[in-house]
Amino acid sequence: MTDWGGCIIQLKKRNKWEDGWARNFLVAAMSCSQGMRLAIAVDSDIDIYNMDEIIWCLTTRVNPRTDILNPLFGGSARPSFRKSDSPPATSSGRG
Repeated sequence: MTDWGGCIIQLKKRNKWEDGWARNFLVAAMSCSQGMRLAIAVDSDIDIYNMDEIIWCLTTRVNPRTDILNPLFGGSARPSFRKSDSPPATSSGRG
């Protein structure tokens, strides 16, 4: 496998309750390779071989608060942070 990679997945939703499947497919794709850095899921009306359509889809249909999975910990270049690795919290002086 390469050190860096990405994939674009095209999904055809038949029912409203299948919205969670895209998230499951993205997490599965990201876990397939340690070098996987980017996974994008698009609807069936987007041509996955046309980057102009992919960029258009990302800029018009993505809600950054709910549609971006960040971070997914693990992999060789994405270290998992433990609570002990984080810097100590400082006191604000308010009590």
